[in-house]
Amino acid sequence: MFNEFLDRVKSMARSPTSLHADRTVQSAASPRAPARKKKHYLPPQVIKLNSEQGVLLLLGHAWEGSEQARDILKLLFPVRRDKAGDPVQDTFPG
Repeated sequence: MFNEFLDRVKSMARSPTSLHADRTVQSAASPRAPARKKKHYLPPQVIKLNSEQGVLLLLGHAWEGSEQARDILKLLFPVRRDKAGDPVQDTFPG
């Protein structure tokens, strides 16, 4: 059995083209070959957000740690300050 293996290795080493001679290869025109379906391309879709959805999206990114989202929120909603320069605490009814 080992001798058969060595003979096969030697024959493969002599002719590299016969490396896969014992395997049968199906051609592309073979009736058993499955037909490939063409993949359809879907272009990216632009989603238009209203102002509330945009703010919520920025808040979510800022909450997760995005410094760029925090900077944009600081530009959109600056901290209100009183005449002395101290931040004003908003009070909500209720």
